[in-house]
Amino acid sequence: MSMTLNSFAAAFRRNFPDLLGRPILVALSGGADSVALLCLLRDAAADLGCELWAVHVHHHQRGVDADGDAEYCRDLCERL
Repeated sequence: MSMTLNSFAAAFRRNFPDLLGRPILVALSGGADSVALLCLLRDAAADLGCELWAVHVHHHQRGVDADGDAEYCRDLCERL
């Protein structure tokens, strides 16, 4: 199933009406799901009246892989 930006915004309005016009914080792991959510929300934020924030928590449990996740998330947020 493909989701367009308009269908995402409409689904967000239906399912999360209490969040419209409010700040949204995305927990960003660096995985496909959280990256997709952040990108969709970034593109729809103005239409939804939301200020968008992201946070990545580096637990230092997976060594170099965790370092890579943190760097990827930081770079993604800077690009967005």
